[in-house]
Amino acid sequence: RYRLEGFKLPDIQRLAQTRFVDDDTQDFLTEMTNEIMAMGPYFRAVIDSLDFFMQREDPSRVVAMLRMMQAHTQIHRGILFVTVSNDTITPAIKQEMAAIADMVCDFKVRTIGSDFETSMIISKFRNAPENLSIMVFRVTPEEGITPETVERIA
Repeated sequence: RYRLEGFKLPDIQRLAQTRFVDDDTQDFLTEMTNEIMAMGPYFRAVIDSLDFFMQREDPSRVVAMLRMMQAHTQIHRGILFVTVSNDTITPAIKQEMAAIADMVCDFKVRTIGSDFETSMIISKFRNAPENLSIMVFRVTPEEGITPETVERIA
């Protein structure tokens, strides 16, 4: 019909409303995952932080993408450092993410009187459980990060 009669205005309007409408929605989670998956052997990458994705996406989808990135990192012998705040994830999602990760570190800040005590708790260290520890440290402009005490967990 179009070959014989050509396009009529209602046909063009109908086509414009269906097939040729630009989709401006961006999937940042997929884009980030594709960026990591495009990296070659021995890559180093940091994702700071997953909070943005946990608040805007389905957490199970974020965990699935994390699994893909972890597999890619393992195959290419890379290092992928990912941060996430404890208050943006549920305990179940935290447990799933810990199962995927090679190492899990929790950073805590406590007030003792008028001073602050900062500590790093290494709760998982794949293939090296002897490294599980609680490390109290201080941060100064002159010395940077200085460990004060180290307590072994295991």
